[in-house]
Amino acid sequence: MSSELVNCKSAASAVALAFLATGCNSPARSIRPVIHAYQDEKYAAMKSAPIVVLVEILDTKRAGANREVNKPPGLPGPQSPTIPLALLRISARVVLSLRGDQQGTVQLYCWRWAGQMHGGPRLFSPNRGSFHVLFLRREAGYLHTVGDYPTYDMEISPEAVSGLRAELKTNPPSEPHLFEGIVRASIIAELKSAGNPGDLDHWLDLGTLAGLTSPLYIASMLDSACRQFPNPRGQFAACLKTASSFDGRCNAYRIAMKADPARATKMNLQESFEYCRAYLEHDLQRLRAREWPLCYLDSGWRETAERRRLGIRYLASAIDPEIHEAACEMAAMMPESRDIPECASPHASRSSGGAQ
Repeated sequence: MSSELVNCKSAASAVALAFLATGCNSPARSIRPVIHAYQDEKYAAMKSAPIVVLVEILDTKRAGANREVNKPPGLPGPQSPTIPLALLRISARVVLSLRGDQQGTVQLYCWRWAGQMHGGPRLFSPNRGSFHVLFLRREAGYLHTVGDYPTYDMEISPEAVSGLRAELKTNPPSEPHLFEGIVRASIIAELKSAGNPGDLDHWLDLGTLAGLTSPLYIASMLDSACRQFPNPRGQFAACLKTASSFDGRCNAYRIAMKADPARATKMNLQESFEYCRAYLEHDLQRLRAREWPLCYLDSGWRETAERRRLGIRYLASAIDPEIHEAACEMAAMMPESRDIPECASPHASRSSGGAQ
């Protein structure tokens, strides 16, 4: 056999081995889908992400065939034992690095819902030109979102990006309060850019914001913005958002009606207020019966003493005096919440805010 033939066969073998090695180490083989059954696991993964970045999506491509992944019991979404996922390769421009040192353009991967229809929670939507705060880690040399389904990101409206960036640069958040700072800045930026009150319904994903902080933190921020915010549209939007999303905030409708009577009349907020007050008695009955939790943002969390304490603090911070008083009565009977600050001083001074 000639040396040329031997060399040719050796070269062919080397190419084949390189092809196999590449196939074995491809992203679709190396990156495993991650789905957390409980919210506390999901947000622990997000908060422990070694890389946190605000990015603009440049391009998205499929990077492998669909995969059926077992669905953890109790996870929201379509009722099926498996979830169809497809691996996406995403190109993104780093607008601001919040943890880690990522700069410029990055390539990252995420397994995303691949079914035809979806009736569950919000999905990660990496559309070209959209902006997201992403939580990433390295896996087999690739950047991978810390979780894949249903969503492990914070989407930011294009109108709020410059304001968010300015807020984060003016008041840069640092450990251990990084996520409170990020969430605070995102809420302020969205409120400043809100053209219509309904804008917040799309851009402020309260479940994600509360998961990174707590329902108490988010409700308190919106309550404060409802009472006083430099942008009148933002103030009005904050009032509507806190009144419609959080327990014990019916009086936020009254603050909105006083702040902008014309818009309130157009939106028929008096009817919304009356409906909210009619439902308040139902909330009080549940609270006095110690049904837990009241707040829908707590769904999917495992009950712990810390969560019960946060939940009672959230209810005791209510603008509506009845909910505040019932929550404080309940707190007095619970060892983990007897000393909460929301019940340590008269409620009226904190809750009036122009609602009377």
